[in-house]
Amino acid sequence: MSDILVWKDAYRVGDALVDTQHQELFADCQRVDALVASGKLGSQQAMTQELVHLFEEFRNHFDEEMQHLRRVYHVVYREHERHHAEFLEKLQSILDESNQRVPDVRALIAVVGSWFVDHILDTDIPQFEELRQRGLFAPESWDGKDARSEPGPGSAIPWCGG
Repeated sequence: MSDILVWKDAYRVGDALVDTQHQELFADCQRVDALVASGKLGSQQAMTQELVHLFEEFRNHFDEEMQHLRRVYHVVYREHERHHAEFLEKLQSILDESNQRVPDVRALIAVVGSWFVDHILDTDIPQFEELRQRGLFAPESWDGKDARSEPGPGSAIPWCGG
């Protein structure tokens, strides 16, 4: 299993719902990676079904995360939504290609995991840090732990819309 697929506390945004969903997505990526490594996904159809399921989990998470930001924090992050949409378009094109040829699923999972880690570190964490700094972090969602001890590069998020 790739190290990129392992959940680390450094990926915490500090919101219980979002962090739980992120952990579940890491576990889903690990599950698919393990199935492929074990040879249990022998057919192209089985691989495609696993990818469809994994990609649907990402789509569901992205939808729920954006709804959560609107409902709990009363903010809209258009750039964040665009980032999700672009990634989902890439995933769809991968699925479309998998109908034509057998994909290297382990390499694909590593790419998905890498994008996800980058997204959490470069978009999600700074965004939730900004919410805390603006005093918008909802107490019922806060898990009581800091996502990071100090804001990192890019913590000032110019694309935040209220």
